[in-house]
Amino acid sequence: MKRFIQLPIFLLVAALMLLITVVPVSASGYRKIPMTYQGKSIMGGEALLIDSTTYVPFRAVCDALGKGIVDWDDRTKTATYTSDTLNISAGCYDLYIEANGRYFYCENGVKNINSRIYVPIRPMAKAFGIDVQWDPSYKVTLSGGEPLAAAEAFYDEEDLYWLSRIISAESRGEPLLGKIAVGNVVLNRVRNRYFPHTVENVIFQSGQFTPVKNGHIYDTPTEESVIAAKLCLEGAVVTDDALYFCNPAISTGTWMQDNCDYRMTIANHAFYA
Repeated sequence: MKRFIQLPIFLLVAALMLLITVVPVSASGYRKIPMTYQGKSIMGGEALLIDSTTYVPFRAVCDALGKGIVDWDDRTKTATYTSDTLNISAGCYDLYIEANGRYFYCENGVKNINSRIYVPIRPMAKAFGIDVQWDPSYKVTLSGGEPLAAAEAFYDEEDLYWLSRIISAESRGEPLLGKIAVGNVVLNRVRNRYFPHTVENVIFQSGQFTPVKNGHIYDTPTEESVIAAKLCLEGAVVTDDALYFCNPAISTGTWMQDNCDYRMTIANHAFYA
């Protein structure tokens, strides 16, 4: 019965999200957040508190924190920042920004507000190597500034290789959130004392993942699966404790349902801890 209840809700949410992405929202009604960097006020009151997250205009934050060039691609709806040492891109409504080949999660997405691209301050500050301090009196202080490590230097090559492949094999066709959740399950197991302690060993633990048995673990991963793996390795979390997942529509057993705590359903996958 749960499956038939969840599916219409999921479709309704998807329809509402589609509606939101078509129509830019207004900045009016959001609380303005004062922001300082190196002791100076920046962005002229354009920072807004949206969904408990401080958002800033992409161009304004790039101008405040860097000395590069900001551009806009109307065809792809993507804003970019380019300097000698840093390249950032933010696609309208994406759940991440990309910086020097690294991917930083934007839980509530990149937003279109008054036909301007707004991004969460924390991933943008991370791209610029800057620290963010939130003051409970609704102020944000930025400080520091270090070059961002490139993707090649940051990601463990072996972890990225296997994590992207298990995500792709298990959740091809699933939305990005579902892909991140699958990656979270693998990394949650790595941290759990009852499972192996490397990504590869978790994946190849006997009897755990169908793609290992049928050989699809060796298939080339989709581009979005690689992005999902990088997001997970950067700390993106959809579920912080799920250790199992299944597709209830095709699963032949009920062990998870009978022995584990249900956490969520994303598209075709149910997640359990």
